[in-house]
Amino acid sequence: MPKKQIYQTPYYKLVESYAKPNGFIGEGIHSYTNWRGVKLHETPFQDGESAEKLLVYYGIPKNHPLVTGLISAYHNDDVLFEEYKKRLPAELRLFQHRDVGLRQGGGLISLITKK
Repeated sequence: MPKKQIYQTPYYKLVESYAKPNGFIGEGIHSYTNWRGVKLHETPFQDGESAEKLLVYYGIPKNHPLVTGLISAYHNDDVLFEEYKKRLPAELRLFQHRDVGLRQGGGLISLITKK
């Protein structure tokens, strides 16, 4: 599907509507539902991780403003701290240990943080 068509899809438009001025997309990370199944968002794409996955699935280019803003947000500890703490107290632990995935050498975070 050509990019012009992708940018008009309902899911892309939804993710685009969740983008913030600080570059982050959505509210919180890993937090569509908490461990007891309580829904925290209107849609899964309001969760940062789900929004990211959709951008990857659609093949949105790395130089697209949504992607550059998101990468910039991931490189800003102040932005990350605010996003992690919004939803679940357990997410603060994730923030404090976010480098563990990098040291393991796998996962999305290694792709985002490599320069």
